[in-house]
Amino acid sequence: MAAPERAHHTHQDQSQSHYQHQAKVNRHASSHVNWKTGDKVPAQYYSHANQIDHKRYKNLSKPARNQQWIKVNGDYVLINTRSHQVIKVVHH
Repeated sequence: MAAPERAHHTHQDQSQSHYQHQAKVNRHASSHVNWKTGDKVPAQYYSHANQIDHKRYKNLSKPARNQQWIKVNGDYVLINTRSHQVIKVVHH
């Protein structure tokens, strides 16, 4: 019995596939302006650069444990820092 043929993927194929996927994610995230509770926030947005200190904004509540305010596309989004899901949105 002959061995089944395997698809041969080069490192270049894998890299190109990764970049195409990342472009789709970035395009989706940058156009996503109607955040809803339960949405998952892409990794690029929960970096320190996007984190917000709630004390500097009167309409942002104090985050509970494992929560963080971030600013995404002009909105203030409270996320769960473990699941990266949206808990609350304050539109700017």
